[in-house]
Amino acid sequence: MAERLDGYVAGGARFTKWRAALVVDPVKQTPTAECLTENARRMAAYAKLVAARGMVAICEPEILMDGDHSAADVEAALGKALDALFAELAAANVPLSSVILKTGMVLAGKESDEVEPPHEVAAATVRALKAQVPAGLGGVVFLSGGQGARLATAHLSAIAGHEPLPWPIAYSYARAIQGDALVAWAGKPEQVDAGRVAFLHRLKLLADADRGAYNPAQD
Repeated sequence: MAERLDGYVAGGARFTKWRAALVVDPVKQTPTAECLTENARRMAAYAKLVAARGMVAICEPEILMDGDHSAADVEAALGKALDALFAELAAANVPLSSVILKTGMVLAGKESDEVEPPHEVAAATVRALKAQVPAGLGGVVFLSGGQGARLATAHLSAIAGHEPLPWPIAYSYARAIQGDALVAWAGKPEQVDAGRVAFLHRLKLLADADRGAYNPAQD
């Protein structure tokens, strides 16, 4: 990895990401402590190599939404994952200012009947982060993780409503930014402009949400 990172830096790269996908299953009692520790250890080793080269290390211990687990299950799993990650980062002497945490929000699984309003999602997410994420971290960015665009925007805005927080926050969405634009475009040359309009509209709403000022009536 060190040799590959040197090549990336020479090519102009300034950040990179390591993702671990963690499955919550209360019956199987996953993710296990061993799983969390091993993933955190490897992520910290990666972050140390990245920091030594003057790059930003994005660490992403993602709690997957697949399953029927509860929001409380996710909050517990996220807390344990973050505890393991920051313990290993400290043990490896990784400077936190060079690290960005990419994380999901505290949401019940996609197959669960549990539906939490945005203010509850925000409160649980902020509670989990404050309990485990040290001050001095470069920042926290949220993934949409299978949420629809509107929900992901509303949840981000509700979380931003808790600022100031010990670290900067932002978003690192994929489908929640691109989805509306892809539908509007539909792969048709004559609909490129419609795709662009949809894309810019979603970005405007997310910029508002990042300030805690999302207005659902505009969505």
